[in-house]
Amino acid sequence: MNIFGAVRKERFIKSKNKMEIIKTVFTVERTIRYALLSKKEKDEIYSLERKREIFIRNLPDITISHKIYLDKKGQERYGRIYPDQKPQRISQNTPLIKWVLRSSIPHSYGILLYLLISRLNKVAILELGTGIGVSTLYLLEAMKRTGGNLDSIEIWDAIAKLHMSLFKGHSNKKYNFFHARSQDVLSTLLQSKRSLDFVFHDGSHQYKDVLADMRIIMRLLKPAGIVVFDDINISTQMQAAWKEISLMQGVIYATTITAGDNKFPKMGLIVRGS
Repeated sequence: MNIFGAVRKERFIKSKNKMEIIKTVFTVERTIRYALLSKKEKDEIYSLERKREIFIRNLPDITISHKIYLDKKGQERYGRIYPDQKPQRISQNTPLIKWVLRSSIPHSYGILLYLLISRLNKVAILELGTGIGVSTLYLLEAMKRTGGNLDSIEIWDAIAKLHMSLFKGHSNKKYNFFHARSQDVLSTLLQSKRSLDFVFHDGSHQYKDVLADMRIIMRLLKPAGIVVFDDINISTQMQAAWKEISLMQGVIYATTITAGDNKFPKMGLIVRGS
């Protein structure tokens, strides 16, 4: 595998952490391109799938309001099908479990997050855009292997309160949940001189918000640290933000990720240089 075809050579030459960057990029490529699994990983993934099913099945019987979109066949979807697509209507009484099944991170992408963190032994993890907590499940499971800690941020009031009630048993020094604006929490982490190994960004998809988050994240991210962005093709604003991020100073490697039934890349991943 010629990983140097994907690495910024001029930045790699100046890097002080060449071996760590090579290991990181090689593992990323092996995981997202081939996803070869050991027997232990297969067993863990099966267990993860069961935990996801149980978590969703046990969600409270409540309804939420959200936006409805239509695909080309006129069928309802809970997220944009095309960049900048306008919602058809607002649903006032959608069962929570139905919304979660339609809008939460697909299992194939959750497994990728789990494998990347566990294979690279990432211990300082940050999640922006907790939602109900399905992606959080994968991150917490990966932490069991790495012994790391997770900080997660959600600003949506109703969802944040529900997440806190569902995950109250996880609230400890290994997992911290913040019901706040991402940039406020990021600034606090920066002031406290925290550093990060791995960031999963599924927060605001507005161009200015994503770039504002990323500028602080790059100051927190360790050399060979990883940032994964969700929904990079959800809007022209997010497409523009991803393009700028992939070329940002300090980024030594950038790639897109397509899994499952997606025709276009859903995620973008960058690795920080020295």
